[in-house]
Amino acid sequence: MSYSSSNPSLVLIGPGNVGSGVLEQLALNGNISGYNHITVVDDGGVVSRLKRAEELLGLLQAKREAKERGLHLDSVIGGVPFKYEDFGNYFSDGDIIVNVLPTKFVASGGGQHASVRYDEAALSHGAHVVAAHKSAFGGNGYYRDLMNIAFSNGVFYVPAGALMGPTRAAEFLQHLRSYGSLSVVKVEGVLNGTTNYILSNMFEGMSFEDALGEAKTNKIAEPDPTDDIRGYDALSKAMVIPIMFQNLKGSEVYGINDSRSRLSTQDSHLIKGRENLGIEGITTKLLEKLKRKGQTIKLIGSYDASSGLVVVGPQVLNLDHPLSGLKGTTNMLVLKLEGTVQLDNILRNLYGNHNVFTERYGKTDRYTISIHYSALDLSGKIQKEGFKTIYTYDRKNNQITISGPGAGDSNTAAGLLGAVDKIRSTPDWLKSSLAKRNAQPSLADYH
Repeated sequence: MSYSSSNPSLVLIGPGNVGSGVLEQLALNGNISGYNHITVVDDGGVVSRLKRAEELLGLLQAKREAKERGLHLDSVIGGVPFKYEDFGNYFSDGDIIVNVLPTKFVASGGGQHASVRYDEAALSHGAHVVAAHKSAFGGNGYYRDLMNIAFSNGVFYVPAGALMGPTRAAEFLQHLRSYGSLSVVKVEGVLNGTTNYILSNMFEGMSFEDALGEAKTNKIAEPDPTDDIRGYDALSKAMVIPIMFQNLKGSEVYGINDSRSRLSTQDSHLIKGRENLGIEGITTKLLEKLKRKGQTIKLIGSYDASSGLVVVGPQVLNLDHPLSGLKGTTNMLVLKLEGTVQLDNILRNLYGNHNVFTERYGKTDRYTISIHYSALDLSGKIQKEGFKTIYTYDRKNNQITISGPGAGDSNTAAGLLGAVDKIRSTPDWLKSSLAKRNAQPSLADYH
């Protein structure tokens, strides 16, 4: 497959909250100049060949007004009706598709969800894909199939939003996977920003209902937060790792009533309800008592390569535990490795030399990546925003820790655009070989 030397076009599928953040940042941060044109697709309409920041911002306003009336993009100026069969008409070889359709897992034999179907079509026709959804990790071998298609066509498939989206952790894991001699043997972490936000506020005395309401107001929680609250979202994120390393044997979610939560039987009377999953049943009174004892509760995801099992559930932790101090939407992922890795090389490849600040303390290396972007506040004013992602490499114990935001529409949009910019900035002559290396790491050494 050949790629032209001209700028690629970008197609955004799903201009919801995160998708709107992508368009907003393309308009406000000068990114749009790097593309031939922008196309935006929703359930019923498409607007294509957008080339100026003013056009993107105008589309965002028109989309908001159309949504209030229950209409799609075909109702706005420049919009036309759209159906899936038309998709291939809006991109060419070497273009970049940003898929921000929602995650939906389909039961075995139920067929693909639309999010996966769009990914497959784009890859099959020679376009790179950056996906915000986790649908490819829902079973039926979707991720493996998509990577095989990416390899066959020499294009990138980056499920950037599948795990701690703003931090680009899934993209980082793809690079780790490219080391044929490296494996992840154990994982532990806080992987859901919504539940950590709720538990953090409850630890400070807020009720569950008020904490959830605030999370919704701040666009941290989904309108229907069931998957977050019951631990299913964290489970799907934890499953990303063994699926990437082809070692998933089973998965399970438990609740605060389960003995694995490590809650003392003396405190069990402070639980609300019995058949709980995830953070259900955890009360402010319970957290207040644990706080007096120097403890707290976090929703923990874990994976052990020896069993191939992924488990998610609440755990009582001492306050000096590294995961106990996580506040708000901050997530943390701890990876125990077998085999050594040149972390400097991977991070500078992902973020560029100028974005990685390195500190070394004995056998521990700390890398801080600062991300800055412009976004519109609720009043329509441009605000400077940003966040930090921190990678810590404990060389003595061969352990990598990733910490950073695990939720937030604008931060997730920034993570997606980071993955897009990485693809766009790769020289055309190098894209195909690197994409194949990324998709089939056993064929090449990525040191």
